Amino acid sequence: MRLGVNVPNFGPGTDPGILRRWAQTAEGLGYDLLMVSDHVVITPDVARKYPAPFYEPFTTLSWLAGCTGHIALGTTVLIVPYRHPLLVARMAANLNDLSGGRLVLGVGAG
Repeated sequence: MRLGVNVPNFGPGTDPGILRRWAQTAEGLGYDLLMVSDHVVITPDVARKYPAPFYEPFTTLSWLAGCTGHIALGTTVLIVPYRHPLLVARMAANLNDLSGGRLVLGVGAG
């Protein structure tokens, strides 16, 4: 069983420094998995509750892979219909390779 933490990749106060500290703290505390959420289009009701920024998961996880050494990196639920399946497969394979096999890809329909 993996011990995971969902790091907020959206909303006020989210910036690269905070994301890096979240990831490095989770790794330092012994968590096995760091996850981020996926949304490409933010609806007005969500934007009111969680204003910008909303960092895209593949870009964010790629960056966090360079900030960490061994913690697994993943998505809570990647919303597959948002992207072409071949693009998802390529991005996931690249991220997995570049991170040393640390990607855990959670997928769903929405």
